[in-house]
Amino acid sequence: SERHHLHNAKKYWLALAPAMADLVGTALMMTGLLFTTVSVNQMLRGAELVFCALLSIVFLKRKLDRYNWIGMILCVIGISLVGLAGIVAGSEQAGTDPDKQFLGFMLIVGAQMVQ
Repeated sequence: SERHHLHNAKKYWLALAPAMADLVGTALMMTGLLFTTVSVNQMLRGAELVFCALLSIVFLKRKLDRYNWIGMILCVIGISLVGLAGIVAGSEQAGTDPDKQFLGFMLIVGAQMVQ
């Protein structure tokens, strides 16, 4: 019975790591949303694709094809353009200065890295 109890406790601890990562990611994203607009937030969520691909290279030792790398580069360019457009044009809409908008962008991209 005690062995069964330890096995169940191990299951709970294994579920804790992804749950905490999701909690931290959500907190970072919601904090970043305070400094930027919702539309920019949704566009920046595309960074999750880049982090997923990079982490699969590191941890799963996957090899990406040329078209995968081209897609990731295009995604990074698009995310960068959205962030730049948000800083340039979004300051008046969100009512915050560009430094706070940049902080919001970094928090949102960091949240995608954690999630």
